[in-house]
Amino acid sequence: MSETRAQEADRLSKGFFLEGTNGAVVLLSHGFGSSPSEHVLTAKALNAAGYAVDAPLLAGHMVDEKEFDKIPWGAWYKTLEDEYLKLKEKYKKIYFSGLSMGGCLALRLAEYYPCAAVGVMAPALINKSKASSLAC
Repeated sequence: MSETRAQEADRLSKGFFLEGTNGAVVLLSHGFGSSPSEHVLTAKALNAAGYAVDAPLLAGHMVDEKEFDKIPWGAWYKTLEDEYLKLKEKYKKIYFSGLSMGGCLALRLAEYYPCAAVGVMAPALINKSKASSLAC
C-alpha cells in the first residue's frame, strides 16, 4: 500500500536524504518555523538530475511553540554545520541552498565552509553598504 500525500508530507517534515548518481550533493535548509517538506519539489527535481539531496530538520522545529521559542538561531545553524561535516566525508562537490531564513543560514555556512555554489530563495537580507547595490 502506497502512502498518501499527507503521510509523505509528515515523513518528509522530519528531514530526508535522497541518494544521487552524479557524486554531488545539495544541502537544503528550510525556512523559519517550517520543515524540510517545503523543499520536496525542489529535492525531487535535483534528485532526478542526479544530485543527492540532504534536507535536515533544523533544531527546535516541528515542536510546540513554547519549545520553539527556547531554541537560539545558533542551534539551527549548527544543524547545517553538522550535516555539512558529515557530507564532506563522502562528497567532493557540495552545494548549499535554502529558502527564506534557510537561505540566510546557507549563506552563512558558505562564509565558513567551501561549497561548489550557494543558491538562496527569498532570503531576508539587509544591505548596509552604501557603496554597493543589488541588481534585480
